[in-house]
Amino acid sequence: MIKIAQYPFVFWFMRNIEINFLDDSICTINSKQYNYKAFNKYIFLALKYILPTLIIYFIYTKADFSFEIKRLIELFLGLYLAVTLILKRILLFRIGLLVTICVCILFLEPAISAFVAKYFLTIFIFYSFKQDCCVKVFSLSNNNLLITHFITRNE
Repeated sequence: MIKIAQYPFVFWFMRNIEINFLDDSICTINSKQYNYKAFNKYIFLALKYILPTLIIYFIYTKADFSFEIKRLIELFLGLYLAVTLILKRILLFRIGLLVTICVCILFLEPAISAFVAKYFLTIFIFYSFKQDCCVKVFSLSNNNLLITHFITRNE
């Protein structure tokens, strides 16, 4: 699967695309020819994950690492939502959202949903990072002008 970025150096919200490779440095996209070359994977990972890492750093507190029953329920629900979304089980994901809402009502504390969302996003970012460690990144240019980047899975 080949995913292409909407903008150069912005690696979130990529879309699938069909690319025909003509040789080691030329490809065609929508009948236009472009040059491509390998992009440093470590720079790619840094550009993609520096902002989520900073956000995680600033939103976590000591209270997130206490093992109270309420915190464990929030962590379990966040893990459940992340796993069902990763496995593409949309019905189970929706059931998990419903359970999260019911737990918020049961404990009469809407902040539970915020903690579940925080843990869900953190787990999903770690999973995404693990997946992105196994990709090849290329920069796409036309007349030495950087157009965008695309990624392919290692095989």
